[in-house]
Amino acid sequence: MPLHKRWSEESIPAEQRPSWPVLLAEQHGVVNTRQLRAYGHSVADIEANLDAGRWQRVLPRVYAMFTGTLSRPAKIQAALKYGGGHVVLSHRTAAEEWGLLPVIEGPVEITVPYTSSAVSCPPLVIVHRSRALPHIAIRTSPPRTRMTDTIIDLATAQRTPKWRPIPWSTSSVEAKSRWRRWRIACSSGRLSATGPPSGTASRFSAAD
Repeated sequence: MPLHKRWSEESIPAEQRPSWPVLLAEQHGVVNTRQLRAYGHSVADIEANLDAGRWQRVLPRVYAMFTGTLSRPAKIQAALKYGGGHVVLSHRTAAEEWGLLPVIEGPVEITVPYTSSAVSCPPLVIVHRSRALPHIAIRTSPPRTRMTDTIIDLATAQRTPKWRPIPWSTSSVEAKSRWRRWRIACSSGRLSATGPPSGTASRFSAAD
């Protein structure tokens, strides 16, 4: 493919062509490099469309198939595509999706596995890490942390000076830490007793 040839849907293999507009609609016009390559784009083709101003690079390996300002759903899709295959919305963004907080302009907050290479890219995305991601995530659309875990994340993000980070080395230790932080937050009146963090109530008693 010539370096500056304008790409069109006709370049997509015929059997894949019907799914291209569906993909763009579902992801609000945002795709990652892997998806572009799957639909027939070479690296040179991607760069040519970026240089020509037809597309825009939103985050590393993430592109918008349009120019101009991204909508909130497009920003969320960009953050999720950037985070990788096991990423969820978390903290303030998850709270907004749950209806716990009003939607405001700001970075999208995501949580990724502890071993992920993704890092925060202000002002668009803030990256958090968790060793217990399978236990705190829920398969909504878009995926996010469970409501109780979202509340805990919000409470612990507002630590007072007497609070100290609790180190952990395994998912079970992190789960126990989340249970204790939930109890502390409830006892201090910082959140209502809506239930313990997911996956911990049956594992740790009030005496822990």
